[in-house]
Amino acid sequence: MIADSLRRLKRRFRSSPQSRDERQTLKDKLLARRLRDRFERDMNRADLQGLHFYVQDGVVTLYGTVRHHLDRDLLMRLVREVPGVKAVVAEKLQIVDGRFRTDRPAA
Repeated sequence: MIADSLRRLKRRFRSSPQSRDERQTLKDKLLARRLRDRFERDMNRADLQGLHFYVQDGVVTLYGTVRHHLDRDLLMRLVREVPGVKAVVAEKLQIVDGRFRTDRPAA
């Protein structure tokens, strides 16, 4: 009886309305883990706080805190170089120090 209930629950979750496009595939999860492992050693040295990688269909969304735009740009470039990364989204990265903005006109 309990086994039947569990099977029904399993079927219900398998046929959930969430489309395949909205779910993270195993390939995406492995890529996110590879990114985390690759950057974990350097995060403390670079003063990157709470850096997280979410991957969906090869598109990496970065979450966390960086010191300035230069750190964000460097991080994005390094992530793009990782095999399997199709694109990088950094809109969720918070920049702590705006003194090093690259879009300011030169004095």
